[in-house]
Amino acid sequence: MREAWNKGKTMSDDFKNKIKSSLVGKTGSNARNWKGEKAGYVALHIWVKKELGKPIYCSIDKISMCPSCHRIYDKCEFTLERMKQYASN
Repeated sequence: MREAWNKGKTMSDDFKNKIKSSLVGKTGSNARNWKGEKAGYVALHIWVKKELGKPIYCSIDKISMCPSCHRIYDKCEFTLERMKQYASN
């Protein structure tokens, strides 16, 4: 197996600063990988966790749930969506 081309190499401080400055202000809809309405299931959950924090308790009112309750909720929602989708066809 060949060794990686960049193994043992470090970036100069100047290069690191260029990278940082090129990414300034590129968040949200300005981000290079922005998908908008096409964002997937995992991406949405990562965003919610980043914006609202990790839930400690279950609260159906705000849809902030512990992981085990969230899995059950998502499974039910997914099943309902699929049923509606098949019913409309």
